[in-house]
Formats: sequence, C-alpha cells, structure tokens
Amino acid sequence: MEEEGRFQAEVAEVEAWWNIERFKLTRRPYTAKDVVSLRGNLKQSYGYTELAEKLWRTLKTHQANGTAARTFGALDPVQVAMMGKQLDTICLRKQREARMSMSREERARTPYVDYLKPIIADGDTGFGSTTATVKLCKLIVERGTAGVHIEDQSSVTKKCGHMAGKVLVSVSEHINRLVAARLQFDIMGVETLLVARTDAVGGNLIQTNVDTRDHQFILGMHN
Repeated sequence: MEEEGRFQAEVAEVEAWWNIERFKLTRRPYTAKDVVSLRGNLKQSYGYTELAEKLWRTLKTHQANGTAARTFGALDPVQVAMMGKQLDTICLRKQREARMSMSREERARTPYVDYLKPIIADGDTGFGSTTATVKLCKLIVERGTAGVHIEDQSSVTKKCGHMAGKVLVSVSEHINRLVAARLQFDIMGVETLLVARTDAVGGNLIQTNVDTRDHQFILGMHN
C-alpha cells in the first residue's frame, strides 16, 4: 500500500505539472501513469531546466509582440561571445569571472549583459529509430540544452538544408519521433522545448507511401 501510495502521488504531481500554461497546447498519446512507470526509483534532477523555462518565456514574449527570436550556429566559444549581446539563444558564462575582477566602481559603470542564453540543439533526424531519438534527447538534456529541433528527413539519406535530393519520412514516423522525444522529457521531468522541423519545402522524395496523410502530396515520378 505504501509503494502504491508513493506511485499515485507522483502520478498526481505529473498530472498537475502538465496542467501549467507551458503545456496548454500539448497533446500526449500517453498518460502520467505511463511516464511514472518508466521512471526509476532514484529521482534525478537536471541543472539547466531553468534555461528551458527561460527559452519558453522568451518565445512567448516574441509571440505577444509579433517579433521573432534570432539565432545562429556557433562553431567555437569566441563566436558565442561575439553573438551573445545580439541573440536570444546561445550560452556563455565567462562574464562572471570578468566582472569579479573589476572594482565595485568599474562594475557599476559596466552594463551587465545576460549571456546565459538558452541553447537550442540540432537533433537532425533523431539519428535512427525512436529508441535512438530517446537516447539522443536524454543526452541533450544532460548537457544542459533548453530546446531541440528534430526534422522529418530519412536518417540514412540525411542532407543539409541547402542541398537537393532530400528524402522525407512519412508523417507517422515523424510524429513517432516527436512523441518519443516528449515522452523522454516527461520521464526526466523537464520542460525542454521541442521544435517539429520539416524539410518538406525543399524535399521532393519520400521514403514510403504507407501513411495516407502523405498521399495528397505525392505527385508521381519526376524525369
């Protein structure tokens, strides 16, 4: 009875969590009981969950103002430092060292820049099956990422966005990737932002016609 009571209490916590504004429009094909059943007995926490919340607030503010968040890929910390003052979504923590080496008077004269920007990771195609997507999402959270976008290309023929010949997976497969990702985030108890990205605008090939939702877009062979 005690074990069942603890389980039901955690289920109630998850259900209450899903009722917050953050998940108002999120529809899950699984239950809170399913999530808690997949959690271990040793409860874990992840240190950068506040960045996911910060990213959500940033995007909601842009939505309310009719503006957009700008972001670019950084190849090294030097680029991140240069971008930090202008962008919403990158991360740098070296400012603390610099400010603490200043005198109080210098700090008072030096504007504070919020370099603690949420990181959005490129999850590509999830790198394989739904199991691979789950593992990838777990690693992404553990590394402190606030958001991830997963696209609908085939993992075995993945090409960069500017290249031709992209092959898409069926709608159902892409949905399965996204559901698997959100389920993993729920198991971990984090609010990581999930971006459902599509390459359908530039893709003219599809892996299978098994999903009827794709049929209206399948136009036949190209010579």
